[in-house]
Amino acid sequence: MINTRETLVIATADHSQPLTINGDHKRGGDVLGETIDHFTMLLYGNGPGYSREDSLNLDSTRKNYRQKSSVFMKQSVHAGEDVPVYATGPGSQFLFGVYDQTFIPYVVSAAACIGPLSNYFSETKE
Repeated sequence: MINTRETLVIATADHSQPLTINGDHKRGGDVLGETIDHFTMLLYGNGPGYSREDSLNLDSTRKNYRQKSSVFMKQSVHAGEDVPVYATGPGSQFLFGVYDQTFIPYVVSAAACIGPLSNYFSETKE
C-alpha cells in the first residue's frame, strides 16, 4: 500500500490510436458487431485491416476478426487526440483538464523534488 498524502500517483497514456466508433447502431448493441446499415461499429483510421470487400456477410464478432481501417499501413500509427490524466497525491492539483504531454514530467519533477522544480513544494510551504 502507498500513502497518497506522500506519494503522487499518475495514470495516463502516452498516445491514442486512430479508432472511430461509428454511429447508427442499436442501443445496447455489441460494440464488435455491425451498425444498422451493416457497417462494423469500429473502424481504424489506418492500419493493416484496410480492404474494399463487401461487409454485408462478415462476422465481426469473431475473436480473431481484424477491424477495418480506412488507409492501408503495415501498422497503425499514433493519433493526435488528448489522452486522460488521472492523479492523486501531492501535486495532483496540477493535473486536471487538458495539457501538453510535456507538462506531466514537470509535475512529477516537483513532486519528486528533482530537476528544475526540485524546490517547488518546499518553497510553497514556507
